[in-house]
Amino acid sequence: MMRVSGWQWRLQTLALLLWMTLPCARAADFPLADGDYIFQHRYAEQPLMDSFQLQVEIRFPRIRVYNRDYAGVFPLGLVDDAELYWHQPSQQWILVHDEQDKQASEVGGCSDGPGVIDAQARIYWTC
Repeated sequence: MMRVSGWQWRLQTLALLLWMTLPCARAADFPLADGDYIFQHRYAEQPLMDSFQLQVEIRFPRIRVYNRDYAGVFPLGLVDDAELYWHQPSQQWILVHDEQDKQASEVGGCSDGPGVIDAQARIYWTC
């Protein structure tokens, strides 16, 4: 059995703790507290085009998006119900519906990947 010195053990422990926390997003990392918000809908292909407002309910890690007053693009009622997840490669918060979404190489816009939200600007993006 190999003997590990005190400083080596501390270094290995620190490395393990850092490794365990890197891929996980916590509620403290999300820019909004749990609550109800109004988000603006935006189209990825026409980001400056006027759209409509959506009611967003955040109970980290869940997000629910509702259309309360416009029956055009989305039906009235629940539009999206997903898990918020920090997608490290794109540096964006994504809407996860299954575990495969977390490994997506492309996200948002009109990709085949999961949708994204901009919590800072309170924008719900779609194609």
